[in-house]
Amino acid sequence: MGKKKVLSEEEMRERMVLPVANDVLGVATKILGYDRVMTKCQDGNERLCQSEER
Repeated sequence: MGKKKVLSEEEMRERMVLPVANDVLGVATKILGYDRVMTKCQDGNERLCQSEER
């Protein structure tokens, strides 16, 4: 196994994606595996979301 890279606070801030005008915020309710997450959104809907690798 390799070592896990630890990010500094500055590196995390640079990678952070902030919401813009038409974004809907949500809270992850269930981790489904691979890169999928079930999310409860602020508009009341539950959505299947996928993480974006950068």
